[in-house]
Amino acid sequence: MYLLLHQLLSNQRIYSSPLDIMLPRLVAALQEDFLSFADCGAGVGDVAAQYAEYLRSSLNHELLPRARVYCYEPLPENLAVLRRRFSAHGLYKVRPVAVADSAGRARFSVPHRMTGDSGAWAVGTSFDGYLDAAETPNHESIEVETVRLQDELASGFDFVKMDLQGGE
Repeated sequence: MYLLLHQLLSNQRIYSSPLDIMLPRLVAALQEDFLSFADCGAGVGDVAAQYAEYLRSSLNHELLPRARVYCYEPLPENLAVLRRRFSAHGLYKVRPVAVADSAGRARFSVPHRMTGDSGAWAVGTSFDGYLDAAETPNHESIEVETVRLQDELASGFDFVKMDLQGGE
């Protein structure tokens, strides 16, 4: 309660979750042991951008060139946004794949109601999709490449956010 009151009185940002408070502190305390974030199911990159800000604001300046935010996203419309948004920043690595329990290929489907006027899925709508779902009349699907997260980075990730639409 004190923290919330202090933030209100000092006109600071009110944090939306405990992670907003904990992650910058963990990055600051652990430094080179907290350099790699995996945003699995990155959508259009809002969470990835927040992770990058934690790194920029909490890491010692000399460590920042080694820090990375890996964005895993299979939906083409979201990938286009991720690439436009992050292509100029070396901090981000966009991976056009879905994270799953096995490497290979899987079906990724999104309900018809989520499609845009052009027939393409509306940007940012993979939150209501399903990985490896059976075909249903109410879904459109594409085949996507899948990877196992443990195979992606030899040293492992320091923090992982998973929103895998059934690939957990």
